[in-house]
Formats: sequence, C-alpha cells, structure tokens
Amino acid sequence: MTRILIVDDKEENLYYLRALLEGNGCVIESARHGAEALVKARQTPPGLVVSDLLMPVMDGYTLLRHWKADARLTDIPFIVYTATYTEEEDERLAMNLGADAFILKPCEPEDFIARVLEVQANAGAAKQALPHQPIGDENSLLKYYSETLIRKLESKSLQLEEANRAMQLELAERKHIEEELNLKNLILQIQQETSLDAIMLVGENGEVLNFNRKFVELWGFPSQIRGTHVYALVLPLVVGQIEDPEEFIAKVKYLYAHNDEQSRDELRLKDGRIVDRFSAPIEDTDGKYYGRIWYFRDITEARLAQQSLQTKEYEQRQLALMLEAERSRLIQAQRVAKVGSWETDLTTLEVIWSDETYRIFETDPDSFHPSHQNFIALAHPEDRAAVDEACVRSLDQRVPCAIKHRILLLDGRIKFVEQNWQIFFDDQGTPVRAFGTCQDITERKQAEYAFEELSRKTERRDHMLSSALSSMSDFAQIYDHEGRILYVNQPLLDLWGIALEEAVGRNFFDLGYPEELAERLQRQLRHVFETGQRVTDETSYVGHPSSTVNLATH
Repeated sequence: MTRILIVDDKEENLYYLRALLEGNGCVIESARHGAEALVKARQTPPGLVVSDLLMPVMDGYTLLRHWKADARLTDIPFIVYTATYTEEEDERLAMNLGADAFILKPCEPEDFIARVLEVQANAGAAKQALPHQPIGDENSLLKYYSETLIRKLESKSLQLEEANRAMQLELAERKHIEEELNLKNLILQIQQETSLDAIMLVGENGEVLNFNRKFVELWGFPSQIRGTHVYALVLPLVVGQIEDPEEFIAKVKYLYAHNDEQSRDELRLKDGRIVDRFSAPIEDTDGKYYGRIWYFRDITEARLAQQSLQTKEYEQRQLALMLEAERSRLIQAQRVAKVGSWETDLTTLEVIWSDETYRIFETDPDSFHPSHQNFIALAHPEDRAAVDEACVRSLDQRVPCAIKHRILLLDGRIKFVEQNWQIFFDDQGTPVRAFGTCQDITERKQAEYAFEELSRKTERRDHMLSSALSSMSDFAQIYDHEGRILYVNQPLLDLWGIALEEAVGRNFFDLGYPEELAERLQRQLRHVFETGQRVTDETSYVGHPSSTVNLATH
C-alpha cells in the first residue's frame, strides 16, 4: 500500500481526498499547511505527496522548493492539486520548481486516480535519471514566484471589489424597496416566509404588530410575541446577546423619539454572530406615522469569508515581500562572495549570464553578448587547453567539473576565477543544458602568492642564519616564541650529546637548564617577543660559570 501525504487547509478537501485514496488502497496522512507537512515528512517520509498551493503559514510553492531541496524528500513524487492557481504561468512555475504533476480542481475521481498511478509508475524510472532542473537560476524563479503571487493577489482584490460592489447594489436595492413600501406592502412582505431578512413591525406606541418566522428563529423568541411592548423584547435580548446593552437601548429610544430617521448598523452578538440591522419609519396610506419596521439579517458567514479573504491577501502580500527580500539577500550575498551564475542551452547554444558574471568579466550586458565559446575564448591563452580538457571530460564522463584558471579581460588585465558546472542530458543521452557558477578568486590568489613569496624569503633567511650559526664555536640555537627549537649548532649538540634531529621541535628548557634559570629565561623570552628588544644575561650553565646568554628576535 502507498503512503500518501495530503496537504490542504480546507477540511472538505482533506475529507474528499482521504475517502478517494483510501478507497483505492492507500494509507493517508494529512497536513493543513506546508510547514506542518515538512515536519511530518521528515519524521516519516511518505511515498507520494498531494498538495494545494494557496495555504496559510507556508504555501504550496514554498513547500515544493523546500521539498526538492531536501535530500531525504527530493525523490518522493510531488503532485500539485489546485483550484486557485489555474493559469499556464502557474503550472510552469510549479513544474520548474520540480513538481511531478499539476492537476486542476475539480478533477473526475477516475482521472485523478489515473494521474496518481501514472506519477507512481514514473517515480522509479525518474530515480535512475538525472534530477529535474528548473529553467533559470534561483533568483529568476524567486522573482517569477513573487510576480505570480502579486498577480494572484490582484485577482483576489478584484474579486473582493466585485463582491463589495454586489453587496452595495443589494443594499441600495433593499433601501429603495424599503423607502417605497407602504403599510400594506409591508404587511404582505412580513407574511412571506421566503424573505432572507428577519422582519418585525412595531407600532408608534412600541407594541409589536407583526413579524415573520425568520425573526423568531434569529432571536429565539416564542411565537406569541404579538402585542408585546418592544422594550419587553429588547431588555432580555441585550442582556443575553448584545455587547453594549446601554448603547443599543439608547439607539432604540432615539429612533422612536425621532420617527423620521432611518438607521443602519451591524450588531456583534456575544455568541459570535454578526447581524445587519436596518430600521425605518412607516406611514399608513394617509401619510400618518404608523411606527417602525426593523430588518435583521445574519451576515456572519459573509463577514467571515470577507475577513478570511483579507487575511489571505495580507499573508500573500507579506509572503511576496519576504520573497523579494530573500531574493535581494541572495543577490547581495552573490555580490559579496563575487559568485556569478550562467547557463547554456546546448541545443541552441543560447547563453545567459547573471549580473554578477558580467561584473566579474567587467563587461556591459547592453554591449557584450555571451556565447557558447566565451569561457574558452576569454580564458588566458596558457590555460585554454586545461579549460577545454575539463569541458571534454565533463561531456564524456557525465560528471560535474570544477577548475581554477586565469581569464584575460578585454583591456588586457588578468583575473583568476573558479568555475563549477554540470551538463544535463536527455533520455537519448544528448547533452541539452549546462549550469554553472563563476567566482572571482583574484584577491585569494594574490594573497596566496604573497604568502608563498614571504615563505620563500623566510626560508632563505633561516638558511642564511643557520649557515652563519653553524660556523660559530659558541653555543647557538634558534627557537620560536614558545621555546620550540628550530636549529642548534654543533657545539651545543656536542654539549647535550644528541643529534640535531632529536633536538628540533623540543622545548629548549627541557634540555638541561636548572629550574630557576629556566623560569628566568622564559620571562626574558616573552619580553623579547613582546618588545623586540635584545636581552643579555650572565649565568652559569652546565659547568660554564661565566656564560653569556643573548636573546634576540629575528
């Protein structure tokens, strides 16, 4: 049985896919967003993943990027199943990020199962082939991803505007109808149980004249409230459900005191419901003030849907900003490290350089157009054979290649670069694309040359010093700042009775110095290395009562 991970933030979608796939013998695990899916997959990798794209916390595109970048998950098939991202650009982005299939909702159950089986069948063969590589570098994908999110955000904004306009039109139409209704029409409307509104008609003295069934259902009143004074209904209502009872009662009193005014507002009840309330004065056929009519409509679902859409838009906007910031960070990191990227379509020989590659070669993108032979042609003449050989080896052996070489700039100056690339082949073994990076290592090479020159000078100096000391009849030795012996002349070796090989690398204080003298010489040694000043000390040493010890740095 195949273990499948379903990633979707909607309960009904999870329920449908679970029922469909379990009915076909699969074991199902679910996650409500990309971050939760990554945690579960890394703990117990599934055999296949089916993921939505538009989700909170981490959307499907970001999950796909992390999935294909994780060595433990990259070979596990990834199916995108979406009803929001339906354009060709959306599918192209998903496939470039490494998706194995892109399915639009809704999909017939038989077709969906067939696609899943097809992806599973191709998974084994895909593991033997080279991994799918996106067209373009990561910076281009991040930029395209940001543009996709912004385009989807603009689409959602248009949908919200359309919904708001429709709501405004509906409210305007209701207002027009309410203003035109006379008492007879109001009574008829109240008697129509198909109305979406909860309606109550109250006389000028505050008694309830009529109401519909929706009104009783909305507020939970008994059906025998006709003739009840409105305040007898309001008082238990505000205590049980209205957030600000005093403000609500004040509004009711104000409207009955000013019988020519209309009122519209939203009531937020303590049980979480949101109610749209409209109140208007009514007159009888002779124009005499008759009372007020009240309309109530539960708009909780509409408001929650609107808030959910606004939340998703905000999350998408924040995600787009984060992606743009990450893209800028990657570009800045490449500039600091002086690493450029390039790719070549080996079927058309079209070449694309990143901005940093142009900076490394010190060329202008508007006037210099890279070609397939640029890297070889711009290589230093003495290094071209090595670069050409590396290209041939990469083609013949189908392995990644890395080489350090010099390049000759257009003005004749020389730089050092390190290049890494890999060539990709189609199913017939034909090379189709090459991806690589180019890093400017000129400063590193200059530092290496400077260090090598310093080492050569130091070796020559030490050799000259050793030759001079070897001809001395006095005891002489060379050691580093920690007292390790670098050279001892023959008179001192004869005194100690050891060979030069036994002395080199040992601490000279271990070769016969009395403890008090060793401590004094250690202090003097530190002083010499800290100040660079010569130190002379008269001391007795191994039977030489008037030995002169000179310590100096070189």
